[in-house]
This record gives sequence, C-alpha cells and structure tokens, in this order.
Amino acid sequence: MGRRAKREQRKAERRAAEEAEAARIAEQNASYFATWRAEILAQTCPTCGRRAVAQYFYGLPHFTPELNALLDDGLIVLGGCDYAPDEPLWVCRSCKRTWGRADDLVQLIRVRRSLQHPA
Repeated sequence: MGRRAKREQRKAERRAAEEAEAARIAEQNASYFATWRAEILAQTCPTCGRRAVAQYFYGLPHFTPELNALLDDGLIVLGGCDYAPDEPLWVCRSCKRTWGRADDLVQLIRVRRSLQHPA
C-alpha cells in the first residue's frame, strides 16, 4: 500500500471515528434532555397543585433542537445571563408562583455534568 493510500485510509478512519463520536454525543444529549423533560414534568406547583411548571434557565444558552423544544413547550423560561443565589428556580405557568433557589440549580447542573462527563 502506497503513502497516498495509507493517508486516505487514515483520513477515512478519522472521519469514521468522528462520526461515531458525534452519534454517541447526540444519543447522550437526547437521553439527557429526555431526563430533564421528565424532571420538569414531574414538578407540581406548591400553591395551586398543577403540573404546569417551568424551570428557569440561567446563563448563556447553547440553542440546540432539544433545548428549543423545551422552550417551545414552555418547560424552560430564560432567566438571564446572571443570577443571584435567591433567584427562583421554578415558576408555575398557571398561577405564576415562583419557588426554589438558583443555588439549587447549580447543584442540578453539577449532577447533570457528572452524568454527561463521567470521570
């Protein structure tokens, strides 16, 4: 096998590895967003008892199709780039009550990142 053929083979192998990694990440993200959706849908408003709850999302979002779906469904509300520890974490879409703390969100993010990037 000549140099050119070996180089082309290495390129093809690299491309296949990149495609496999992209597929693995896409599958992992789909699982992550499905879990997140389920966590939000499981929430109940402490005031009115309805399950019409959304989670505040603080920080600069990376808009993916999955995140856009959560936004479109009203399950995520953009809370801004900065947050204070006492900012709310949840909001009822029915009665507008807010509860939880943004500090709790930091803990959720740490858990999610550990799931996304296992050590």
